[in-house]
Amino acid sequence: MGRDRQGTGAARHLRGAPRRGRRTQGTRRDRSSAGPGGRARHHGLGCPGDERLRRGRARSLASGDEGLARQDRLRRSRGHPPGGAHRWAGGGHLFQAPHPGPCLLGRARGEVPVKGPLLREGFRVRSYDARPDASLRIDRLCDYLQEAAGRHAQAMGLSMERLMREGYAWVLERLHLEIDGLPRAGEEVVVETWPAGAERLFAHRDFLLLRDGQVLARARSRWLVLSLERRRAVRLPDFVRGHPVAERPRAIGGPYARLAEPTWTSREQLRTVRPSDLDPVGHVNNVAYVRWILDALAAGAEPAVPAALDVAFRAEARGGDTVCVRVQEGTPANHAVAHHAVAHHAIHRPSDGRTLLLAATRHRPS
Repeated sequence: MGRDRQGTGAARHLRGAPRRGRRTQGTRRDRSSAGPGGRARHHGLGCPGDERLRRGRARSLASGDEGLARQDRLRRSRGHPPGGAHRWAGGGHLFQAPHPGPCLLGRARGEVPVKGPLLREGFRVRSYDARPDASLRIDRLCDYLQEAAGRHAQAMGLSMERLMREGYAWVLERLHLEIDGLPRAGEEVVVETWPAGAERLFAHRDFLLLRDGQVLARARSRWLVLSLERRRAVRLPDFVRGHPVAERPRAIGGPYARLAEPTWTSREQLRTVRPSDLDPVGHVNNVAYVRWILDALAAGAEPAVPAALDVAFRAEARGGDTVCVRVQEGTPANHAVAHHAVAHHAIHRPSDGRTLLLAATRHRPS
């Protein structure tokens, strides 16, 4: 007695145990949609059909993206939004969620949901993620972004495994990161990520890094689909371009900057690609490139804390390749890093002269 029926109905729905025979505020019968024999269909919270779909979607998450696609088709046939969207008890907004799992923060906190596909993934900064000053390393931050993007792509039916079954693979072509602050070892952060649009060749994805609701960093990325047979980028397949995007502002606005080759070299390092640098497709993972350019930057007389990172990935490197990492900072006469100065980076493969990466970092002395 006295319990809020709407909140109770939401709790039963999230637990996956709707009570039959009792209508909550979030449950209604639409008599205009009655099927043969005058039997009305259920909509909203507490719907037995939604419960069956929820259980089936949980099974499909474990069995792969084909199951996700089947569940989405079933939802559409019944008039429900694709992607497992759940209606909040407190309002009419739709939060596009792959499943009511622990990584989707904000549901229990009462935050305003975003319309469209959005994932919130929580991370705790471990001691091995931190720099000597205990702040989060930039390459580990990129790992967090990549992990959240991969999990969201899987939930949307666009995982690397799905693409590889079709003869394709995701390839990161551009990453732009703006850093206002960094969490420290032991702190908890949340990465928000969402698909931000698609063009003929590019799929866009944005990110926010938050600590206690405060934005610490923003990032945008641009992805290509690679044909594994032809080893070249191809037009986005229909099953990629057909997915919805989130209705929210871009994390970083404006066009991408043009990145230039270093005109001189402050320092350079030779590296041999190791097995630990490779991803499932067999080429160097994008975070390994980021680690290489930051290591070369930190090898200078004044180690710097990046405030921004902009990377254009131009070509792939594979196991056993030898690459040259070049850094240009300061001026030819003075290589010291000025406050908020820009350093230019390039990674080449000496065996064929191919440019694998161009990048720029804006940084402040630590």
